[in-house]
Amino acid sequence: QAAIHKAVMAATDKFIMVELGGGYAARTVDAHAALQRLNAMPSHYVVVEAEPTHFDWALRHMRTNGIDPGDHWMINALVGTSTKPKVFLLGEGFYGNGVVADGDTEQFIANLRGGQAAADVLRELMLTGRCGVQQPYDVENGTRLFDFGFVSSMPLTDILQPLDHVDLMDIDIQGGEKDVLPAAMDAIDRKVRRIHLATHGAGLHKDMWDLFFEHGWMCGVDYAPNSRHHSDWGSFENSDGILDLVNLDLSQRRR
Repeated sequence: QAAIHKAVMAATDKFIMVELGGGYAARTVDAHAALQRLNAMPSHYVVVEAEPTHFDWALRHMRTNGIDPGDHWMINALVGTSTKPKVFLLGEGFYGNGVVADGDTEQFIANLRGGQAAADVLRELMLTGRCGVQQPYDVENGTRLFDFGFVSSMPLTDILQPLDHVDLMDIDIQGGEKDVLPAAMDAIDRKVRRIHLATHGAGLHKDMWDLFFEHGWMCGVDYAPNSRHHSDWGSFENSDGILDLVNLDLSQRRR
């Protein structure tokens, strides 16, 4: 919320926000509400979400809060480094959905059992783009069933290319930041003023901090993942890490 407030207050002329791993577009809706209340101006939102049901929820959530998705860019795809489709964990109500790594794909194939024959999976993939399995996963509210299937992929450079600037980019892509952000740093440096980044694992948190430091960005908030922190608003524990990053080159220059 602090990152949203700062981005909204610093915006001029037109507020542009990109939400990667958008889920049900929670941060986009929050930013829109803050913009109307604190610094009203034209706005443009880009929401990128790969899980199909979560994408539908994003459309509904925006409409419910007075935002017409048709006026903005809604991308039902994975943000990646190429346009090659990726195998993705499909299932609603869990926001840890991510790309299935090559090694995990091999393990999945080896684990096919009983009535779920390889021929059945291949048939489902050819007809629907999904494996047609019901794989149980333990999540916070119990055990849920998930499928695997191909989703479209779009490079971050392609997403940013048509945009004149980005006031805020919110990123929560379940470890994908490891590949996606280094590959797009030239475009990010040119266009993005502020990033609110969720990191996944201590090593990756440090790598992201180092990446942006090397590119001359300032880190305003740094909460390591899987830790307990103390702030002006009290103590809290987090699983994802949090980095609030400011592009010094752009923040010192008014559009």
